[in-house]
Amino acid sequence: MGKILVIDGDPIQCAVIKSAIDDMGHDCCRAHSGPEGFTRLEGSRFDIVFLASALRGGGGLRDLPRLIELAPDADFVMLAEKADSDRIPQAFTAGVKHCLVKPVPEERIREVVRDLVWQRAARRGQTEASDHEGIVGDSPAFNLCRERLAISAGGVGNVLIIGEPGTGKRLFARALHNRSDRKNGRYIVADCANLPRPLAESLLFGRMGGASTGTDQDRKGLVHLAYGGTLFMNEIGELDLDVQKALFRVLEDRAARPLAPGKESRGDFRLVAASSRNLEDLVARGEFHRDLHYRLQSFLIELPPLRERNGDIELLARYYLPILCRESGMEEKEVEPGFLETLGLYDWPGNVAQLADVLHAALQKARFSHSLGLHHLPRQLRMRRVFQEMDGSGVPPREKGPLPLPHILSVPAEGFPTMKAARQDAVEAMEQIYLRRLVQLSGASIATACKLSGLSRARLYELLNKHNLSLKSQ
Repeated sequence: MGKILVIDGDPIQCAVIKSAIDDMGHDCCRAHSGPEGFTRLEGSRFDIVFLASALRGGGGLRDLPRLIELAPDADFVMLAEKADSDRIPQAFTAGVKHCLVKPVPEERIREVVRDLVWQRAARRGQTEASDHEGIVGDSPAFNLCRERLAISAGGVGNVLIIGEPGTGKRLFARALHNRSDRKNGRYIVADCANLPRPLAESLLFGRMGGASTGTDQDRKGLVHLAYGGTLFMNEIGELDLDVQKALFRVLEDRAARPLAPGKESRGDFRLVAASSRNLEDLVARGEFHRDLHYRLQSFLIELPPLRERNGDIELLARYYLPILCRESGMEEKEVEPGFLETLGLYDWPGNVAQLADVLHAALQKARFSHSLGLHHLPRQLRMRRVFQEMDGSGVPPREKGPLPLPHILSVPAEGFPTMKAARQDAVEAMEQIYLRRLVQLSGASIATACKLSGLSRARLYELLNKHNLSLKSQ
């Protein structure tokens, strides 16, 4: 919730602004003169300040430097009269973020407040992200993981990080190393899913040269390279069972035995393992070494999926968008309200990694636009929003189960359709539902309909004709 101050001697305009801000859930205070505004700013901290360009008894725009000095972190919005055209450039030069001409409609006030609150949250998110090495989030579930990260970084035991693909296991592992007393040592990564099974043991534990190995040179394994530092074994559940047993012996004895006669290579390293598979299930099926599983869990960090991190989707989007813009060589984009709202409706099976990919794709579609809108998102996200709006309950479709297929459950065996026919029926039913809602939202505008749906004019007309619909339909 933001704290907002309105400095304006016009009681009607003050009441309009306060009503709009109160409806948004923010805290709004009023001051009717420059001196009263100074007193308010000296006694409290505000996020946004609305300031009339002229105040009774003098003041207004000329008070702006003093007000900014009192509230350097606040965002200022100038409330100008229609005759103030000469003052508007001065206001922007002095540092205001927006300039509104009276009388200001409530919806315009809400739009400006949303924009400034979004910008403040983005700045805060970027600052927090820089402090947390890209580990961005403020939901209760995610904050618990950060607490466990801090505890694990100060410990000496092995760490197991579990979570669905794309939840940030690599980021947590790297941050754990960077915050530990081993941060000056090597950080070695072993991607277990990509280790060739016949070579996995030698790559991990090394190989001694000699006739029995077919080589004259010794090869140090990843375990040896990690001595004094951290060994991160990603997707450890993919290791062959025999290699798991060898790893358990290394953890027991703190010594690697190369594949051939020779001295053991002793040393000290910390193991951080990660898995997107349920290791307990693998242990129960005999596919993962039980004692190794126990040995891994001196510290356990369980990363929640993105769909369970309330509020973090927008924070992550605000963090990634400026980074992706810089990487793509484009200026930062304004973000339309529907864009972020639609991101929040999706269940993100690929988690943070998928969100970053979607944002990158949206930016490429919006390369020649000044802002990111709903129409820049992939079709499955736009459709999720449409279905939710049609439902009207505020519950995303994922919580209601799949959409029912027409007539399938009542068809007897002798008339049961092929998969191809059933799929076609489902597609046509979905198309008709989608197009009916599109017609309602577009207001009979072909340009709006194309923008919302991402369809070309020709394809849109083709689908409307197919389902006997037109943009004049209700």
